[in-house]
Amino acid sequence: MKIEILQETLGKGLSLVARAVASRPQIAVLANILIEAEKDGVIISATDLELGIKIKLQAKISEEGVVTVPARNLSEFITSINPGKIEIMTEKDNLVVKSGAYSGKFQTIAADEFPRLPKAKAGQKEIWLKREEFAEAAQAVTFAAAHDSLRPVLTGVLMEIGKSSMNLVATDGFRLATCKVRKEKEIEEKTLLVPMRAISEVARIEEGEELIILSNTQTNQAIFQVGEVMVVTQVIEGNFPDYRKIIPQETKIEIKIQKEELLQAVKATNIFARENSNMMRWEIKGNTLTIKAETPERGESVIEVAVEQEGEEKGEVVFNTKFLLDFLTTVKGETIKFEMKEALTPGAFRIEGNEDLLYVVMPINA
Repeated sequence: MKIEILQETLGKGLSLVARAVASRPQIAVLANILIEAEKDGVIISATDLELGIKIKLQAKISEEGVVTVPARNLSEFITSINPGKIEIMTEKDNLVVKSGAYSGKFQTIAADEFPRLPKAKAGQKEIWLKREEFAEAAQAVTFAAAHDSLRPVLTGVLMEIGKSSMNLVATDGFRLATCKVRKEKEIEEKTLLVPMRAISEVARIEEGEELIILSNTQTNQAIFQVGEVMVVTQVIEGNFPDYRKIIPQETKIEIKIQKEELLQAVKATNIFARENSNMMRWEIKGNTLTIKAETPERGESVIEVAVEQEGEEKGEVVFNTKFLLDFLTTVKGETIKFEMKEALTPGAFRIEGNEDLLYVVMPINA
């Protein structure tokens, strides 16, 4: 292998694929990245067997070849080099990197030990979406998935694929987020349960206009392609909860609140609530929302926020401040619509003017 590549190009590619490198590898090669020098460019890949990321980079190829090298060491060395041209070549069992006065030599592991990521095959059915729209929807739901659960299905994001749209759904059993994305092309309906981590990685990709999603039932994998970047993940097996049963069908009180005002109030309330199981009490009366929190040993806060109210005159409910902060710091929009029926029934949050997004929170019985 012998190639020339810009430090900026390689550094950006390494930082992207490094997120799929195994932190505690089952086998030594999983701590490495795979570098494939082909006629028309360089492909670098990483995987921890659950998530895989690869990207194709522009480079001048003098000699083709395939090798794996330690991901962390190579990334740190490339980051320390000044921008400009880098020469990379193999010498026996080493990869040599040179740039001006800098030279590094890295021990390699045979490429045939590295698990190869799949390639998109002709004839596979594809789902086409606008990348930015998918990323915005993904960010609006992934925070509601469980990060560490005895029920693996709760760590995933449900992708309900219809003929003209896709619905993304996430829940940890205490709150639920769902958002719809319009599709570019109509295809058959299907449902996939994809790890939240993979959805988050796809949402972080900032290049390209279109996102292509493929699924392989034989390998139980989902493939996301954005420009020259591919993210591969195993699909989660199991039954996702019937989330529609959680969505309130009847409301008695509805209020509209300026998002930034509500966010500021919840942040201030959290100073007291975080030492008392994150509990905050909402009291709705007329056109005022009063948010209260107290810590027996520290004190209390009482904050009033102006709202527009419809329905019954009074309402009271207790929420977890963290659940509200996650939502308010993630979603875009100016006005929040909140709907509730009774103190112990789920509350529903929406963004005014965006009917595709819904956030449901279970109240605290206190």
